[in-house]
Amino acid sequence: MSNAAYQLLEGTAEDTAVPIPANILIVDDDLAYAHLVSRYATQQYRYAMIDICNNSKEAIDHCLSKQYDVLLIDYNLPDLTGSKFLHKLQSEIDDLPPPAIVLTAEGGASAAGEALRANAYDFLPKQLVNRDSLGRSMKNAIIKHGLQRSIRLRTIELEQANRTLQEKSREIRDFYQTVSHEVKTPLAANQEFVSLVRDEVLGPITDEQAEALDYALASCNQISTHFNDLVEMTRLDAGKVTLHKKWISVACLLKRTMASCARAIEERGTNVVVLPCDSEACDLHVDGDRIIQVLSNLLSNAIKYTDPDGDIEISIDNNDITIRFCVRDSGCGIDEKYTNSIFNRLYQVTEMNHEHSGAGLGLGLSIARELVVLHEGKIWVESEIGIGSRFYVELPRLKM
Repeated sequence: MSNAAYQLLEGTAEDTAVPIPANILIVDDDLAYAHLVSRYATQQYRYAMIDICNNSKEAIDHCLSKQYDVLLIDYNLPDLTGSKFLHKLQSEIDDLPPPAIVLTAEGGASAAGEALRANAYDFLPKQLVNRDSLGRSMKNAIIKHGLQRSIRLRTIELEQANRTLQEKSREIRDFYQTVSHEVKTPLAANQEFVSLVRDEVLGPITDEQAEALDYALASCNQISTHFNDLVEMTRLDAGKVTLHKKWISVACLLKRTMASCARAIEERGTNVVVLPCDSEACDLHVDGDRIIQVLSNLLSNAIKYTDPDGDIEISIDNNDITIRFCVRDSGCGIDEKYTNSIFNRLYQVTEMNHEHSGAGLGLGLSIARELVVLHEGKIWVESEIGIGSRFYVELPRLKM
């Protein structure tokens, strides 16, 4: 739209400013009627600049060389119908064409439908055209066109923002993968050399040196875990994680989960109990390694946030549709305002008064959620400050 002024339109129900047409193009081979319409338009919009042409070719040339705020088009032009002219105009103009109102002395409902399908903003029989009806139609067309333009511009902005975000996401994934590849190899070598010294393969060491080397190995393991989480998250984002499903018993899942956390349980000294249940005899059609990864993550977190004299329970509940795992700890608990956020990537609850608060990258629960969703399951938490937390994993149960 051109740089139209704003005014209060006559007859409006509310005193709101709307744009008025600065440039109007009338396309009609009946010059007498075209001048009549021009007079109606100038009566309604005194300062509008009006051009008149009598065929579609001349009209398209006008539209390509000048910005118009409204087009008033005769349905029966010498070379094209008004609707065909609109289709041709849309193919010639890259931007949103100006709003068009089709005027006709004949054609009835079929002509009106054809014009509206060609994206005309209104259709007026010529015998009903006067100063007021033309003014109302032009006002409505301008307002509607303004809204469509705003939507179009907003859509373009959103598409550009989405492309930028996708590009940034690809850059971040590439960065993670590059850093992981460049760091993991020397890190593994470093772990091997530290282990050789720690195991006294290269000569005896003192107790203080052994303790320092244990800290070094623990740090290397922590860094390796962080990089593995980053790579796993990028693979999930890229849709490159494929599930290898097979039938596996719940009892086997629990046994392997406990085995994966056996060292952490021993070092922490926490009491971990698997509550007996008939559900252990059930089979699930899942990627066993991935579900063990999820349950191990929940159990590891429970061990971290539970005091050595605390208790952790793993329970199972099932029905004909689902099997639900629950890992309950007696740790510090999570404030309710955080329970919907802890599964977001890189999110960490930093307000908890606990030795492990802020440790890690905040990817473990996010990865667990993605893996559960891949299995068409659900994961959630219920928690109470000072009492502990209950993490649930619910998976669909298929019949063998």
